Formats: sequence, C-alpha cells, structure tokens
Amino acid sequence: MACYLLYIFKFLLKNYKYKSMKRYLFFCLVFTLFFSCKPRIDTPFPGMKWVMEKIKSQGIKAKEDIRGVFIVFDDSTRVVRGRAGCNTFFATYCRNEKQELSFSDVNATKTTCPEMYVEAIFFKVLEETNNYTLRHNKLHLRRDNETLAVFYSDCAR
Repeated sequence: MACYLLYIFKFLLKNYKYKSMKRYLFFCLVFTLFFSCKPRIDTPFPGMKWVMEKIKSQGIKAKEDIRGVFIVFDDSTRVVRGRAGCNTFFATYCRNEKQELSFSDVNATKTTCPEMYVEAIFFKVLEETNNYTLRHNKLHLRRDNETLAVFYSDCAR
C-alpha cells in the first residue's frame, strides 16, 4: 500500500503544477485514510473477534440466548478461543487455502447456567465444521454446503 502511495505522489509531483498540488495531496491523504482504516477481512484469522449472529439449530429458543458468543482465531498458535455462552473455551484449528476448516481438542471452563444448551449446540457446530466462507464481512462456519453458524466481525476488539 505504501509503495502505491509513493508512486502516486511521485507521479503527481512530476506531472502537475504546484497550484493544483494541494488538491491532489488532499486526495492522496483521503485515499490513504480510507484504505488504511478499512479492516482487512479477507481472512478470519488475524486475531479479529467474530460475534455470533445466528446458529442453525431447532434448539435455540431466542436470539438473546446466543448473545455474548464469540470466537477469536490466533494464526500464530492455531488456537481459537472465545465464549460459548456461560463458559470460555479454547480449541486448536486447522485450515488451508481451499477454505477447509476443522476444530479439535475443544476445552471449556465448567460454570453452569440456564443457557448450557447453547454451549452444547455451539460445540457440536465446531465439531461438525469442515469449511468456511466469508461473505459481506460475515464468517460462515459450514459443513459441506450447509451453513451451521454465522458470525459478524467486531472490529472494536
């Protein structure tokens, strides 16, 4: 990104009079700010927090039941962590460039609460996931062609 900006700046210096330079420098500044502030979401694994939006299950009674469920991927250690409802959890994951994704060795704290069924369903989703897609800044955990859960990015981390 910086190389492109340097190239544009050199081009403007070489080809435009100084009178109009302020306008073009302003354009470059706005361009830089716009593209540098936009979160990169072409991969869900740079440490971004993904908050659950919906889960495919007959057992979930209300959207409020999944409030607070989130996952965060750590690419350096291949560990995913987050909150599964009542408890925090961590697991290892494996992914490749074909967007295949699997989770293993899921462990969680052991606090009990009324929404324990949400955790059971969520852990089943992790167990069944074999691929993912990213569409409209949303992470879809999938089994073959079926979407099991949808997460939105929480850039506020």
